[in-house]
Amino acid sequence: MGVTNTGNVLFWRVHLGSNGGQPLTSSSPVSACKLPSEVRTLCPNPTGAAFLGATSKEVFIFQERTLAFAALHPLIAVQTSVDVMSVTNQTTDTKVEQKLKFAILGAAITETVLAVWGADQVCLYDISSGTVKEVRSFARDFVCLGAHGKVLVAVRDSSLSVLSSQGVAGKSELRIQPHEGLAVLMDNHRNHCVVGTSLGVLKLADLDKVDGKHWVRSRNVKDLAQNFARLRSAKVNIDGTFIAVLIEKAGDSKADSSVYVWDTERDSLMSFDCQLLGSHGSPFRDTKGAIRESSALDSKPEELAWDAKDRRLLCVHLRHADGGRGIATFFPTSEKGLLLNSVVQSTTNVRGLLLGCAAPFVYFYSGSEEQQGKLGVVKRVLPDFEGSSLVDNLDDCKTVTHFCYYSALGKIAEAVNAVKTPNASAVWNHLARLCVRGGKLEYAKMCLAKLSRADVLADLRAFSRTHPDPELQLGHLAALLQLMDVAQSCFDGAKAPELTLELQKASGDWNGLLDTLSSSTADRLRRRETLYSMAVNDVTFGDVDDAVKKFSDANCDKFDVPRLLLARQPSELRPYIDQADDRKLFGWYGHFLETQGLIDDAVDYYRKAGDLKSVVRTMVDQEEEALTLVRASKDKAAAFQLAHTLEIDGNTEPAVLIELYETASAYSSAIRICMVHKMAKTSGRPN
Repeated sequence: MGVTNTGNVLFWRVHLGSNGGQPLTSSSPVSACKLPSEVRTLCPNPTGAAFLGATSKEVFIFQERTLAFAALHPLIAVQTSVDVMSVTNQTTDTKVEQKLKFAILGAAITETVLAVWGADQVCLYDISSGTVKEVRSFARDFVCLGAHGKVLVAVRDSSLSVLSSQGVAGKSELRIQPHEGLAVLMDNHRNHCVVGTSLGVLKLADLDKVDGKHWVRSRNVKDLAQNFARLRSAKVNIDGTFIAVLIEKAGDSKADSSVYVWDTERDSLMSFDCQLLGSHGSPFRDTKGAIRESSALDSKPEELAWDAKDRRLLCVHLRHADGGRGIATFFPTSEKGLLLNSVVQSTTNVRGLLLGCAAPFVYFYSGSEEQQGKLGVVKRVLPDFEGSSLVDNLDDCKTVTHFCYYSALGKIAEAVNAVKTPNASAVWNHLARLCVRGGKLEYAKMCLAKLSRADVLADLRAFSRTHPDPELQLGHLAALLQLMDVAQSCFDGAKAPELTLELQKASGDWNGLLDTLSSSTADRLRRRETLYSMAVNDVTFGDVDDAVKKFSDANCDKFDVPRLLLARQPSELRPYIDQADDRKLFGWYGHFLETQGLIDDAVDYYRKAGDLKSVVRTMVDQEEEALTLVRASKDKAAAFQLAHTLEIDGNTEPAVLIELYETASAYSSAIRICMVHKMAKTSGRPN
C-alpha cells in the first residue's frame, strides 16, 4: 500500500512465487481511493483484510472486498480495478475491457449481455459481437442482480423479480417472508437461481417459471452447524439439483471448515469437513478408501464453483493453516453423501480468486510467474487431469469424469462401461495412474487388464505372494508405474522400511535414502555403502567435488579420492594430499612421483610418510648419506634394504653389511656374511 501527497491511497497485491520463488507484485494497483486531504497514517490490521487511515481531521477504515466477477463458460467477466471490467473468452482466448463511471460492486453475464452495477447505477452492455458496447443504464434499487438469456432478475431485501431492459420490475414477483430474514446473496446458473437470507434460509427459483406464486424449493440451513452466524456463499449447479453452501460461525467470526450441499430433489443436506485435507498433494488413501490421518491439516474452503457442464462436479478452493492453497473436487451423491474425488496443492498464487470450473480446467484471477506477476485470468488443470494429454479432447475428459464418479460410488461395472471412446488406450492408461493415486488397487488392476499389461500384472502377482498386505501391493504397483511419491507414501504407511530403501535406491533418491538410514541405528551400517554408491553416481555425472566429499564420508578417501583426482583434476591432487595430512596418502603420492621421475619430490613425500625404506631405495648413488640415515634412525626396513643393495653391488666392506643386517634383526643374513668371509664372530649375537 502507498499514499500520495494529494490524498490518494493505492493498494498492491504481493503473491508468493511457486515453490518458494521470488514474490510477485502486481504492476498496477489492484485498488485505489481518494481521501479529502493528505494522509498522515496508514496501517493494516494483523490479518491484512482491513486498513486504518488517518488525515489531520478524520480517521477512515478500509475493508478488503472480493473483486466482482461473473462467469458463464466460456465467458468470464472480472473486475480488474475500481472502475474497470474485463471480459475474457476462454475459447477464442480474447479479452476486452470496459471502463465505467462508477466504482464496481457486482456483475452478471449471459452469452450476449453484461450487467455491471455500482452503489447507485446499473449499466448493460452488449457483448455478442466480441466487443463491449453500452446499451442502457438505470438506477439501482436492489441487493444483487442475476441474468439468464435476455432476462434480468433483481433480488431486493424481501423479493425476487424480473426486470425489463429499462430496469422496471414486472408483475411477477417471488416474496421472502419476514421470518426468513432479508436477502443477502444470490447466485444463478443458467435458468436456476438461489437466494440466501440473513437468517440462513436458501430459496431456489426457476427463472423460466417466475409466476409470482411459489419458489421451487426452500430450506433453512441455520441448524447445519453450531454457532451459525451467516451464509458466506451459495452456488447452484447447472440444473438446480444441488446447491453448495459455505457458512460462518458466530463469536470469533471464523469460517466453518465444512462444505455443505443441499440436494434439492430429495431435500437432504450433506457435508464434508475440509480439515481432513492436506496441502501437499492428494491425501493418500488406504485400500479401504479412508484418508490417512498423517496427511490431515487444518484446511478451510474459500470459494466454490460448479462445473459448467457436469451437474455432479463441485470444485472448492482451499486455504490451509500453513499458508498454502489447494483445489479439491467433490461428487454429491444420494447414496453416500458428499464424496471427495481429489485434492492437490494449487500452483496458482496464494490470493488467487476462483472464477469458475469447466472440466478439465479451473479458472482463477491471480498473478502468476508466466504473466510476470501481472494479475489476470489463469487457467489450471483439475486434479483428475494433471499430467495427461487428454485435456485437448473433451469427450475423453467426460469419460474420465464419469469413471471417477462411478468409482467414488464403488460401482465398478458402471465405471468400466463409462469408458467408450476411440482413444481408449490413453484413457485407460491415465485412469490406471489416477486409481493408484486414489488408493483404488482393484480399479487400477482392472485398468491395466484393459491395457493388456500382462507384464505388470504378473509382476504384481509375484510380489503379492510374499507381501499379502494390499497397501504394499499398491505401493509396488505405484513404483512400476513410476509414481514414486505414491509408492513411498504406501510403504511408509505400511511401515515397510526395507521396501522404502529399495525404492529410494532404485529411483536415485539418495538424500531420502540417507535420511531413512539415519533414522535407525541398525541401518547406519549401510550408510557407507549408500554414500559410496552416491559418490560413484556423482563421478558418472562429472560432479567431482560432491564425489570427493561422499568418498570421504564413506571412509573410502584413502583409495578412491586420489585416483579420482588423478583422472579428472590432476592439478587438485597435490593440494588434496597436503591438506589430508595422512601418512598413507603421502606414501602413495611418493610412489606416484617416483614413477614420474620426480625423485626429489618423491623423497620429500617418503619422509613425510616415514617410509625410510623407500628413501634409502632412491639413494642409489649416495651410499654414505644412506648409511648415515640408517644409523641415525635405526629403521629395520631401511637397514635391510640398504644392506641388500650394497651386498648385490659387491663393493662394501663385510663389517658394514653385518652391521646393517644386525640393525635389521636379520641375523641369519649376518651369519651368512661371516661364513662367506670366514670371520670368527659377529659383533652381536654369540656363536
